Amino acid sequence: LGVGTDADAFWFCLKPDVKQKDPRFAFVQRREFRQAISHAVDREAFARTVFLGEAVPVWGPITPGNKLWFSPDVPRYLHDLARARELLKGIGLEDRDGNGVVEDAAGTEARFTVITQRGITYYERGTQVLREQAALAGIALDIVPLEIGAVIQRVESCDYDAIYMRPLFTTIDPAGNLDYWLSSGSGHLWNMNQAAPATAWEGEIDRLMQEQARSVDAGRREEIFEDVQRIFAENVPVLYFAAPRLF
Repeated sequence: LGVGTDADAFWFCLKPDVKQKDPRFAFVQRREFRQAISHAVDREAFARTVFLGEAVPVWGPITPGNKLWFSPDVPRYLHDLARARELLKGIGLEDRDGNGVVEDAAGTEARFTVITQRGITYYERGTQVLREQAALAGIALDIVPLEIGAVIQRVESCDYDAIYMRPLFTTIDPAGNLDYWLSSGSGHLWNMNQAAPATAWEGEIDRLMQEQARSVDAGRREEIFEDVQRIFAENVPVLYFAAPRLF
């Protein structure tokens, strides 16, 4: 039937008032850190292993299955471990003690617990592949499967390091998913229900999506959403690796 319109996602809690005392937040909030993980993952291998070849690589939440709104021109992070390590080094993360995990100058390691839903086969394979490939760049991920109720509770309270699961859009039209795109939204996964945008780029997406939702000009709506997808891909608050084909 084609490529699905929803894909598995991986993200960190980026809520400053929850995470500001965590020494890892100093580098997790840097987009270069998330870009490094994106470069570390071989999406072709991910599609082959996690979905047994029945998936296509993706670099954002809008998959090729959403033909009306998908943009093929968003920034893409090709598999490049050298570039991943370069980005990490650029924000002060190096393997100073030779244990295979990068750390900052104070010795804080890039080691995280990833929560996912228990009993979902492709979540199990996905987190395993992500763990193995992130490790090659010096980022350690420990996987903890939980029941879905516990996962949702953790997401809502931002009581986690990172999450791997598949959030579902309610419609293919981005204007129908403002809870995801707007910083004030309850579906703004990495930092939900913000009183004001925590970052300048989130503020810009807010402005663009409000205009996009108001506009009745189809061409202008597509143009605006191209910009939104570009900004999202540049800042990678949520990482996407592969979208499965539907049968």
